[in-house]
Amino acid sequence: VFFAFKKSGTISASQQETTPTSAQTETIASTTNMTPSGSSALTSQPVSVKPAEPTDISSSLPTVPDPTGKGVPTQEVNGALITTNMGVIEVVFDAKNAPNTVTNFVSLIIQHFYDGIKFHRVIKGFMIQAGDPLTKDEAQKARWGTGGPGHTFNDELTGNEKYIQGTLAMANSGPNTNGSQFFIVTASPSVALPPLYTVFGHVTKGMDVALKIESVQTESPDRPVNPVVIEKIELK
Repeated sequence: VFFAFKKSGTISASQQETTPTSAQTETIASTTNMTPSGSSALTSQPVSVKPAEPTDISSSLPTVPDPTGKGVPTQEVNGALITTNMGVIEVVFDAKNAPNTVTNFVSLIIQHFYDGIKFHRVIKGFMIQAGDPLTKDEAQKARWGTGGPGHTFNDELTGNEKYIQGTLAMANSGPNTNGSQFFIVTASPSVALPPLYTVFGHVTKGMDVALKIESVQTESPDRPVNPVVIEKIELK
């Protein structure tokens, strides 16, 4: 579930990002080739990930039950504050159209899954992507973009998805392969992606932070030279 964009006009999205020229692996991996006309062709490259049966994890959102089974109190949530070492990005969830996706994201937040995870793919004029737990380990750098939470779940798509600036969506490596990797669209006013990535929220504050992140110096494959880290995500 990550994205990779090559200056040649190739965009790849996956929870492992892969590019046509450099096969990287993620929990989710897919490649979208953008043509001058704006149309796109999507090819998937599944990565070696422990298979998991898609599970219906929906609930009567925005009331989210304790997903850990460890006595975490039920709470009503509308969104989250994503605190990075470059500032805070505030997002609101779209639980009506993507209840399973929001529940999954909230579950991972409650478990502090995202704390310390880096933005492993940053493409100016496109998006910023994070969510791979392998990015917490520098020794695993060659595998960044291939990690996930150990489970997958189904897409929640209408076929009419629009990826405007500030969109919060899941990266994937094909149908129903969502895990933990997500991206925030920084393109203005939007990016011409096919409606294959579940939209589960949008940025309400801190878009300037996301734009700062997209502008950092990167190295191949679109990886920030200086780490951009999610310090914590808090529900609100």
